[in-house]
Order: sequence, then structure tokens, then C-alpha cells
Amino acid sequence: MNHCHKKLFCLFLPALFLTFTSFSQKVPEAWLKSEFILLLTSYVTWPEETELDTFRIGILGADKVYSMLGMKADLQTLKNKPVSVEHFRRIRDVHPVQVLFLGDDKQAALKRVFKRFKDEPVLIITDSATNYDYTMLNLLSKGMAGKPFEVNKANIENAGLSLSYEILYFGGREDDLRLVVRESERLREELVSNLDSLQHELSNRLEELAEISLSLEQRTAEINNLNNAIDQHTEQLSNLSEDVNLKQMDLEDKIRLLGSQEKRIQQKEQEIIEMNQRISEKEKEISEQMKILDEGTRTREAQQAMIEEQEARIKIQSDQIEQQKLLLGFFIILSLLILTMIFL
Repeated sequence: MNHCHKKLFCLFLPALFLTFTSFSQKVPEAWLKSEFILLLTSYVTWPEETELDTFRIGILGADKVYSMLGMKADLQTLKNKPVSVEHFRRIRDVHPVQVLFLGDDKQAALKRVFKRFKDEPVLIITDSATNYDYTMLNLLSKGMAGKPFEVNKANIENAGLSLSYEILYFGGREDDLRLVVRESERLREELVSNLDSLQHELSNRLEELAEISLSLEQRTAEINNLNNAIDQHTEQLSNLSEDVNLKQMDLEDKIRLLGSQEKRIQQKEQEIIEMNQRISEKEKEISEQMKILDEGTRTREAQQAMIEEQEARIKIQSDQIEQQKLLLGFFIILSLLILTMIFL
């Protein structure tokens, strides 16, 4: 627990005790008891506490305290964890929780409850219990021991719980207070020893700081020289940057010119491609026409051959007809001669 929390505890607890003793007629006692339950619980540590999702507080009896604590649980957290409050009306209904509060109407069951949860990490808070041997944190009513609560440190530690020393200042017995005093003395001696060590370390650190300061001055001078060199280089870079910008602009113009030329080349290439396509189509047409002409030529040659053959046949037939005519003329002349001879 840090120093700030200690101060708050030391200031808040006496104020709460004064409220409990002096204004109990005005402030509901159940409200004060619920405040004590939450406050004292925050100074107790459970084993593997970091793994808890919720702090569970059980109330045996004490209906008003249960109602008041239930309202507080909806608005407050305990060690940055949500709080759930359960109400047990009978002893047999009680099951393990982190905190179990026994109302003053259930003090007869304290021994049974204590033995039931012995050696378990259950913090038992009682209300004006008279049997100290079975208590852990016992809230005291007005006129009891002159303090707001009492602590049974041994029972708390036997349950596996650890307790902050701040609570012992207000609720511990004499042997607990002596332990607190011894612990305070030990802490004081430890602080004094730590202070001497810190002073010695501080002296060493101051010497180191002086050396570092001298080194820092040297480094500062070096840095200033470097800054001057950087300024010169920066100016050179600025000039170079201007040249680069001009060249960049010229390059961009050339790139744009190349771009336009590439577009024209692409257009020409496209025109050439289209012309090649047209030439290819024309070549196909000419090839087809040549095929047609070749076929016509072959047809004409065939027809010419047929004509020549027919002419040869006609000539032969004409010769045969001439021969037949001559033969017929001969026979006619012969016939006429014969007839002439006959009739003569």
C-alpha cells in the first residue's frame, strides 16, 4: 500500500469511528457497518487475488447490513473489481466466499462457522463478538474496548490471508502493536540505511553528472560545428535541388514529347496494321481471282481441244462426204451410161 493510501486510511478511519460513536442516532448503523466491511476488506490480501474476477461477500443474518451493502456494491468496486453480495439466512446455506459477515444475531454460530472455514481463505468479520479466539475482524459497538474494531492477526494469517499493518494501529492488541512498533523501527532503520546509501549514490551521481556536463559541453560544441556543416550542406543541397527541379521540369517536357511521339507512332503502327490487313485481304481476293482465271484458262483449253477434235472429225466427215459425192457422181454417170446404152 502506498504512502497516499496510508494517509487516507489514517484520516478516514478515525472520522468513520467518530461518526460511528457520536452520530449513530443520525446515520444508520447498517450504513456504517457496510462502510467498515468494505474499508477493512480493502486492507486484506487473498492468495492468488489477481486471478479473482469478483469479490464475493456473504452476509449471515444482518438483513439491514445486507440491503445497505447490496446498494453500495452496485456503485462501488473493491480493489478495482466488482463486488457481489449474497445473503445467507441459515448456517447450512453458507458456502465459501472471500468475506463472510456475521450479524450480531448470528454470534451463537460463530464457533461452528469458524471451524467450518478453518484454513480456508475466508475473511470472517463479526459484529460485537465476545469470543476473541474465533474472530478475525470484529466490529465493536460503543463502549467496547474504546476502538471501532479489533483484529485477531493469528487467525487471519492462519487462513492464508495477509493483513496491512495500518489496521493494527487501530484494531490490534498490545502484542500486535508491539509488532507494529518493531516493524516501524525496522523500517526506520532500513530507511536510514537506504538514505545513507542514497546519499552516497547521490554523491557519485553528482560527480558523474559533472563529468557528463563537461562531456555535454564538448558534445554541444561538436554539435554546433556539425550544425554549421549541416547548414552549408543544406545550402548546397538547396542549390542542387533547384538544378534537379529544372532538370526534372525539362525531363517532364521530354517525357511529354516522347509520350506524344509514342502516341503518333502507335497511331502509325495501327494504320500500318490496318493497311497490312487490307493488303492481306486484297492478296486473298487476287489469289481467289487467279484461281478463278486458272480454272477459266483450263476450261478454255479443254474447250479448244474439244473444238479442234470436233473440227478434225468434221474434216474427216467432209472428206468422206466428198468421196461419197465423187463415188455417187461416178455411179450416176455410170448409171446414165448404162441407161444410155440400154435405150440406144
